Amino acid sequence: MPCANCHGLLGEGLKEGGLEPSPVDWAALTAPRTSPLTGRRRRAHTDATAALSITSAVAPDGVALHQGMPRYRMTPQQLSAVVAYLKKIGGDADSDPGVTREVVRVGAALPLTGAHAAVGESIRETLAAYFAQVNERGGAYGRRFELVVEDSRGEPAATLEATRRLVESRRVFALVGSFEAGGAAAVNEFLQKAEIPLVGPVTLSPRPSSPPNPFVF
Repeated sequence: MPCANCHGLLGEGLKEGGLEPSPVDWAALTAPRTSPLTGRRRRAHTDATAALSITSAVAPDGVALHQGMPRYRMTPQQLSAVVAYLKKIGGDADSDPGVTREVVRVGAALPLTGAHAAVGESIRETLAAYFAQVNERGGAYGRRFELVVEDSRGEPAATLEATRRLVESRRVFALVGSFEAGGAAAVNEFLQKAEIPLVGPVTLSPRPSSPPNPFVF
């Protein structure tokens, strides 16, 4: 977060108090760059020079960076981790599953067949209409929502399998409005282990777990 204050959440570089902190994504760091402030050209970074910039605030050629660049004291393991993160910052690998620069993919396990098929279809239509409305207004932080639905048949075992498919195969970021069949303990246990949030589950007879599942809202 201290780095993001100047270099941006995606490492894209910002303008800060008359300064122009450089991009710090790996493609930018490993290419020569001319400073818009000083006109000085620096060489491409390597792992070693990037680490030295973080701890000693010097460029690859050994010239001191602007005085606004802090010096960070880190263990070798911490420093290695930061440099490794710079190699993926801003790309799809820098996001949770189901999240890209354009899309947030959410899922719902719903009974599209079986005794509660009409309920499942109503929930799917409602969710689809709501997300379409949000997308028409620009989505969330520039990202549109994509809804993925798997058939749970309204049965506990099938609900677990539908949930597992959404998480492991469809790679959704979160579940929204899933239909909670009776005996949802296995699904809740899976969500907690996978650390996948479920927002607004629909159920005919709610039974809050004790203690509450921190991933179910």
